[in-house]
Amino acid sequence: MTILPVIISIPHGGKTIPSELKENFRLNELDVLYDGDTWSDLLYNFEKRVLHTALMPIARSVIDLNRMEVDLPPNNPDGLVKIHSIMSVPVWKRPLSVMEVKSLLTMYYYPYYEALQSSVVLKKPQIGFDCHTMLANDPFNTTRTKRPLICISNRGGLHGEALDTATTAPQALMLRFKTLLEKQFGVGNVLINSPFKGGELIRRMHEITQIPWIQIEVNRALYMPERKLLTTKPDTQALLKMREINQKLYLAFEALLFPKDTLNESIISSQKEPSEY
Repeated sequence: MTILPVIISIPHGGKTIPSELKENFRLNELDVLYDGDTWSDLLYNFEKRVLHTALMPIARSVIDLNRMEVDLPPNNPDGLVKIHSIMSVPVWKRPLSVMEVKSLLTMYYYPYYEALQSSVVLKKPQIGFDCHTMLANDPFNTTRTKRPLICISNRGGLHGEALDTATTAPQALMLRFKTLLEKQFGVGNVLINSPFKGGELIRRMHEITQIPWIQIEVNRALYMPERKLLTTKPDTQALLKMREINQKLYLAFEALLFPKDTLNESIISSQKEPSEY
């Protein structure tokens, strides 16, 4: 078994509601599960095959680690704390107070980032992956086309190139990773920076650690039943599907980090962008 020099972040896999907020919380268990990255704690569980895995136990509907700490309602109802779930269900009976938001930052937000930074310093990984899941369709815009099976992001353009802001992983690395994922999931089923360009976590962690960080989104249609059949725990069929996806991701990670062809391995550490695609 190869232990990959990789850090895995799973910021939206938690389902816990802090006890002090339960009385004010409106969502039920299935709402919480569906609003977060459903079963991502299982989907991205590589056990001892990677250097380190960080998992936030608190639900995304309580605090979203992939947002800036100043990204708050009412300016953004889908910011650090939510006004409603992804299915437009109100999250709170009353809005959270300033003190409650500050407490969430102190208890969960800052410690998660600090722990990730420490794990990079101690474990010395070559790359970090921020791991998510996505609905098959945009819940707020039904006219958009179906989403790909896999989306990988570095906050750049559709070919991984830098646009108006710095990317979190080199373009060559993104293109290589896309090719390797397509070997596992099929040509045309993997997109770069579409429909998601990458959030605050990969931006901040790349800036802090100076290693490449890539956001990964797996389409829930690959493993999850339709919403009306959803249960809090996956059934045997869903578990088998997630294990298959997990193994495919691991093989893509392994090929990216330990290439067996003549590709220059320095693309992982190089931050230079090609002049053109």
